[in-house]
Amino acid sequence: MTVSNEPGYYEEGAFGIRIENICVTVRAHPPCANKSGKNFFAFETVTLVPLQRKMIDLSQLTDEEIDWLDRYHALVREKLTPLILERFPEALNYLNTETQPIRGG
Repeated sequence: MTVSNEPGYYEEGAFGIRIENICVTVRAHPPCANKSGKNFFAFETVTLVPLQRKMIDLSQLTDEEIDWLDRYHALVREKLTPLILERFPEALNYLNTETQPIRGG
């Protein structure tokens, strides 16, 4: 199953912000089941685009949210680097800059 994950924030009459990713439903990893023995499922993001860092107010994020952002950007960099090197090598610097870890490492 494919779904659109669109978290957003809107100020009535002022502005709105929405991040949109397409996700597919996959079996949860590690595999786990509830008490009735039914498997759990999770969402895997298939549209991998760096989130605009200059629009992120880090003071509003928890440590867990910053860790998520770093993991997401690492995945974006890992998946897109081979494609960019093959087709648009001049864009590699942009990808590396936009997906740098917040925590420096």
